[in-house]
Amino acid sequence: MKACKDAVVKHSEHAELTPRQQRFVVEYCVDLNATAAYARAGYRARGNSAEVSACRLLRNAKVQEAIEQKQNEVAKRCELTTENIVREASAVAFSDIRRLFNPDGSPKPIHEIDDATAAPSHRSKSARWSLTAR
Repeated sequence: MKACKDAVVKHSEHAELTPRQQRFVVEYCVDLNATAAYARAGYRARGNSAEVSACRLLRNAKVQEAIEQKQNEVAKRCELTTENIVREASAVAFSDIRRLFNPDGSPKPIHEIDDATAAPSHRSKSARWSLTAR
């Protein structure tokens, strides 16, 4: 919870946003559920008015800008880039699943799985794959 409070303080440069809007931005970035974020930010609503109000908040240009900035901060902190994601996905897609099992078909204990199989994207440079978009 402390991280969320710190994140609200970081968004104080968005002076145009109210404290609840700032909180909504932080909560929305948790699970991308606008209705739940609306409630967690402290707004009160009955029935489907929470959905409607949350949708209205998402259409607010200042809120959109703050959400985009927050998501970019998180992506940068986690080093999430399209290149990294594609590299990891291709490493998993092209890995040999047979290396995870014993000859009898039973799964190998985790301590018996070699490093190259456990972390496919960290395999040797000679085993790199490339993807071509069509």
